[in-house]
Amino acid sequence: MTPYEPTPQRSVNHERDLSYTGALHLLSLTGQKCVVTELSVNGLIAVTWAGAGLGILFTSARIAIRIVYVKRLLADDYFMLLALAFLITNAILQTLQAPHLYYMVLNMTGPDIVYHGLHYTYYEFAIIGVFWSVLWSVKASFLALFWMISNGLPRYRRVWWATVVFAALAYIGCWIASVYTCHPPSNYFKFGRKFISRAF
Repeated sequence: MTPYEPTPQRSVNHERDLSYTGALHLLSLTGQKCVVTELSVNGLIAVTWAGAGLGILFTSARIAIRIVYVKRLLADDYFMLLALAFLITNAILQTLQAPHLYYMVLNMTGPDIVYHGLHYTYYEFAIIGVFWSVLWSVKASFLALFWMISNGLPRYRRVWWATVVFAALAYIGCWIASVYTCHPPSNYFKFGRKFISRAF
């Protein structure tokens, strides 16, 4: 039994209090508590899409330059387009998540805290994974470029393969670490249960 798991002797109000505690832990772990006290929900969404907009702008410029001067897209360009797709997906998920985040912060004793807490957690799990996918897609783009420029250099190709293996294992490790943020992992989407990883 985890510290936040209600026992039969505990009242409904006490169980709800534990849910509030879970909300606080979620906010402290994600580092977003200070953000929502400074920005409105629309302001946070605007910042999110401003970042996505810059990504669209710079990626579009890259693709346009590559088409004009090279006449075709290369492997590294496709990985950058994949990163952009993940970035836009991340912005959409954060837009959907924002109302739940603000409800939790501004209505810690609200009647729907469990509902919003669960939805916040669902979106947060996906957002973290998509964010990593953005980063690793950019890494893959660099690796694709290095593969092309290391043609005929076997020593550098060996280093390239070692880097690919390390990057792939690191990506898998990030997902495993995310799943085990809660112990046991089955508690991840059970609002009011233990939210803090053993690492904390």
